[in-house]
Amino acid sequence: MRPERLRGVSYPALILWLLLAVSCNKSDTIVEGYVQPFQVQAQEVQELYFNAGKNGMQELGLYDADGEMIRSTVLELRTQQPTTSKPWEEGLGYAHKQQIEIPDIPPGVYFWQNAVPFVVKAKKARRIKVVLPYATMLAYSTSGGKSFYKSIKEGDSIRAVKLSTNRHVVKDRYSISFLQWIKNSGWANEVDYVTDLSLNDPTTLDSCALVILIGHSEYWSRSMRNNVDAFNAAGGRLLVLSGNTMWWQIRIEEDRLVCYKSDSDRIENRELATVQYNASRLNYSPIASVGMSFEHAGYGKRIDPPFHGYKVVQPSHPVFKGVDLTNNTLHIVSSELDGLPVLEGLKNGNPIPDTSGTHWQEFECLAWAHGFYLKPGFGFMIAFRKSEKHGRIINAGTTDFCSDQGIGGVDGHRIKKIADNMIHYLLQND
Repeated sequence: MRPERLRGVSYPALILWLLLAVSCNKSDTIVEGYVQPFQVQAQEVQELYFNAGKNGMQELGLYDADGEMIRSTVLELRTQQPTTSKPWEEGLGYAHKQQIEIPDIPPGVYFWQNAVPFVVKAKKARRIKVVLPYATMLAYSTSGGKSFYKSIKEGDSIRAVKLSTNRHVVKDRYSISFLQWIKNSGWANEVDYVTDLSLNDPTTLDSCALVILIGHSEYWSRSMRNNVDAFNAAGGRLLVLSGNTMWWQIRIEEDRLVCYKSDSDRIENRELATVQYNASRLNYSPIASVGMSFEHAGYGKRIDPPFHGYKVVQPSHPVFKGVDLTNNTLHIVSSELDGLPVLEGLKNGNPIPDTSGTHWQEFECLAWAHGFYLKPGFGFMIAFRKSEKHGRIINAGTTDFCSDQGIGGVDGHRIKKIADNMIHYLLQND
């Protein structure tokens, strides 16, 4: 099969769009689907497995993170049903596919018909890598009937313990506002994009100075964490604009994610058991990698009365340079927060993180927020360095720094400036 090529949106294309709107009922073009591979480079061929609203020749648009259609083509698409007995675990198995050559477009996160996401990698090394939390997107997707949280079948209370990557995932609402900002920022030509699953390969971070974790980066394999830890130990910098980070351990088995979330996982090597990373038997708390963990903060929206933001305690820090901090607060409505244990009492009305068990060379608490997980806790925004040889880390500690409740929200102009400052701060002397 010869791969289709995409065309740009031009005047003739606009005429074709108008014709197709009548003849193909464009609004029904794509219902859902998946692609192989999920991570590609421009001018490589990608296979599309789509379930359409009807059979026939239909318009297919390629959209960027801003929701703008940048290319389009006409393909034969069909309605399809899963062909496997356990589509959540074995994949949807759509029989009809199309091959298409990815156009020569910049690195980024893109969407077929503004619905089916995928990543375009840079052809040459760039010093910043933005990591899309693809594993977490898969974990929450009920495509095929189940997720790691539930079954959508009435009367079925059994969730999945294995999930195929060959299923539909939706836009990550926790990441999209950041993706929109950075693609239009002064950093655009220095940024590459990868999925978190690609971090299983230690070469993914070669020739990279700064890794940025975004959104809700909850599900991590041990090798993914080991490779990021090794990157940081060799001097690589890490910017964590995520919350609930590294909470669940997963394993990768061919094209499946595995997460039992209990002792029913009978793997012989218990260090690979798919339970929460804060479990003592794993001996690998998220604090060891990114400095904070969910159990010390928790849910940001379960506070009474709600406290929709961060209290800045170091307004003179370089990450806040040029930022108008009214009452030293930032409005970020956080779904989930990461934090640290705290010492008894307050200092000038602020909680005091307890880092006595870490032996880090440098630590600064930049801001804090209220959270709740089994009991009241505190989320923090921190900057730290484990040793002289390690690279610096900034951890914002919230699922919503990169969402429409943070960088895309009411304080977005301030948070965009803070994100820009964070990148400058971590890349200084690079």
